[in-house]
Order: sequence, then C-alpha cells, then structure tokens
Amino acid sequence: MAAGGFVIASAVYLFNMKKYKVVARPAILTAFLGYLLAASAIFIDIGQPMRIWHPAVMWQVHSVMFIVAIHVIIYTTVLGLDQVPCSWRSWAFRA
Repeated sequence: MAAGGFVIASAVYLFNMKKYKVVARPAILTAFLGYLLAASAIFIDIGQPMRIWHPAVMWQVHSVMFIVAIHVIIYTTVLGLDQVPCSWRSWAFRA
C-alpha cells in the first residue's frame, strides 16, 4: 500500500494525469503511514534500536539492509515534508 502513494503521485505530478488528482492526497497520506510502519519495523529488526542512526552516518554501501534503510529514511522524510502544509493548514484554522 505504501508504494501506491509513490505511483499515484508520479502519475499525477510527473505524467500529468489530472483524473487521479482526487486520490493523490489520500494515497500520499497512506504511503506516509505505511512507510512509518516500515521504519518502525526496521527499528525493531535492527536488533539494537539505539543504533537506528547508524545507516545515516556510517555508510556501508555493500549491505542490502543499508540500501533499504536509506530508502526508507529518505522517502519517509519526503512524505513527512509533503504532509507539513496539510498539518499547518488544519492547525492554523483551529487558532
């Protein structure tokens, strides 16, 4: 389900398929939640949760787990930054 947000966002914003624009926001939110779950699974799977910051600092490019961890870190950050305007708007209207 998390990959669906990537596919829908690329269809709408890169390939200019405007008929899918209605489902773009919910798909991106679903992708963000899915990648948060993936990040938490990596956090548990890493064995020593206190070392979650190691892939970002100590690059081991020959490890498959490193590639997965960097992918999840970068894409979760991008999805999180994409959700900031929505959060800001809902917070600003409450005040």
